[in-house]
Amino acid sequence: MLKFEMPMLDEKIVNIIKNLPVSSKALVVGGAVRDMVLNKPINDIDIEVYGLDLASLKKYLATYGHIREVGKSFGVLKIDGINADWSIPRSDSAGRKPEVSLDPNMNPKDAFLRRDLTINALGYDPIKKEIIDYYGGLNDLKNKVLRAVSEEKFLEDPLRVLRVMQFISRFEMFPDANLSAICAKIDLSSLSLMRIRAEFDKLFTASRPSLGLRWLFAIGQMDVIIPELARLWGVPQNPYYHPEGDVFEHSLQALDVASALTKKINFSQRKKILWATLLHDCGKYNSTVFLKNSWHSIDHADSSKKIAKNCLNRLLGVKKLIDGALKLIEFHLKPLVLVGTGEDISYKKLAVSVLPNNLKELSILAKADSLAKVPVNASDCNIKSKVDFFIERSFQLGVLEKPLAPLITGQYLHDLGYRGTKIGELLKKAYELQLAGADTTEIIKKLHFLAP
Repeated sequence: MLKFEMPMLDEKIVNIIKNLPVSSKALVVGGAVRDMVLNKPINDIDIEVYGLDLASLKKYLATYGHIREVGKSFGVLKIDGINADWSIPRSDSAGRKPEVSLDPNMNPKDAFLRRDLTINALGYDPIKKEIIDYYGGLNDLKNKVLRAVSEEKFLEDPLRVLRVMQFISRFEMFPDANLSAICAKIDLSSLSLMRIRAEFDKLFTASRPSLGLRWLFAIGQMDVIIPELARLWGVPQNPYYHPEGDVFEHSLQALDVASALTKKINFSQRKKILWATLLHDCGKYNSTVFLKNSWHSIDHADSSKKIAKNCLNRLLGVKKLIDGALKLIEFHLKPLVLVGTGEDISYKKLAVSVLPNNLKELSILAKADSLAKVPVNASDCNIKSKVDFFIERSFQLGVLEKPLAPLITGQYLHDLGYRGTKIGELLKKAYELQLAGADTTEIIKKLHFLAP
């Protein structure tokens, strides 16, 4: 076994493990061990305790603080103030709602057998400072290979296909031929929306989310999960403007560029922009025609919005996220249209039209779209695009991050004596005049505001 010092392991956790009854022992298991070896931040610590039944484990842990059961069906316990999940070995039946059998007498080798991938079937003994590796996970980490621990066990949960997808992107590791063959034959139709959404959330934390999606397509499973993207394979583009290839290739390259451009923004914004980028051209499937010796897409933004709406409603079910992504798709061509020819009022109007988003978010999608048209390293965010001129002008006009605040408010009109529906009409007209460049005096004059 490999000697290793696990960083960031709370001394309280070590003491609890050290003082376990003589007949029992505990190991840190799963992703925490994997991330330790990869020198990545450790977020979730799972500890498996052998030789104690659940009642005895609860009683023992209670001597260290208040105990909560966070996964009653799985026998998972937490101690308030200590960042770790404590459990005893178990075996699971197949399916979305597996029957769980807790077995405190199971040995670690058999317990690890239920894990999906060898890189997750690792244990760490904090007393001996040893990594326990029964299935070659350390060697697979070194060689960047994803392998199933057990084909039989892997097949029990279809969600594992999407776990492989996001692992490919997050760790830039690749499945062996056997794992890909296993994943290709699993029926994904029973997966719940919530479980799918959670795996895509993890995918979108990666620098290169395209890697996992390419694999999902290669094994024939994208047709089940995102058919709107899968059918873009082979949809042609004008090679003069798109030397990168078809719409499928363009969409994935744009996704990686958008991932690079959104590294420093909050995850809810990042997720919205990445979904919009992934689906921004999905309408080209039915709006691409061959005219005058080249391929053209006709009104594909509108078509993309309609197709993306169906896709996002099916996969996400989160209205705020969906509405924001759809607005970005609807207007993703506007930044390049406005560069060089757009009047100031067009920028100001666009800042309103793109709500609940802002022009900064829209510009990220537009820039990813622009840079994906040429060979580009997705990690290089400093490459200039025409969209940068759009960003600069939006900033100068004060509308990059939000629309102009109205000069004339409802309270102002109310104070002048206006009531009812007339206020709404006057506010709309006043704001239009403001966007056109009028100041408060000019707006009042043009609207013929009269004191009551």
